[in-house]
Amino acid sequence: HEDEIEPYRRFYGEGSPDADWVDGGDLLDIDATAEALRGPGHDLGGLPVIAMRAERYEDVLSEALWRRTQADLATISTDGVYVMALGSGHLVLRDNRTAVLEAVAALVEAARGGSPLPACATIFVADAECPSP
Repeated sequence: HEDEIEPYRRFYGEGSPDADWVDGGDLLDIDATAEALRGPGHDLGGLPVIAMRAERYEDVLSEALWRRTQADLATISTDGVYVMALGSGHLVLRDNRTAVLEAVAALVEAARGGSPLPACATIFVADAECPSP
């Protein structure tokens, strides 16, 4: 989320690779990522989006900022759903495969059918919670 860029850079120090987020050993161009998400001309319209966050907070940012920015990611589309994967830390796929598979199935069905995503509680039967953004 673009609101996390400056706090990360302040925490790690300008010029540090960690300030530009290293993901799996690969340095990300975080400014380009923020531009792709919210820059002019990058409206996702009604493209189905599920913003899934971990249950456990495992980061250097303030937890309040993290919770707010995770919820806000569901708003990058007019067809967004926000969900918390129960029992998970940062690596949600490892910690809660069920929730990830439910999300993927819902996204594929919506995209193939040209229909909006169902409500969060309909998509996620177990292993997930649908918090209010």
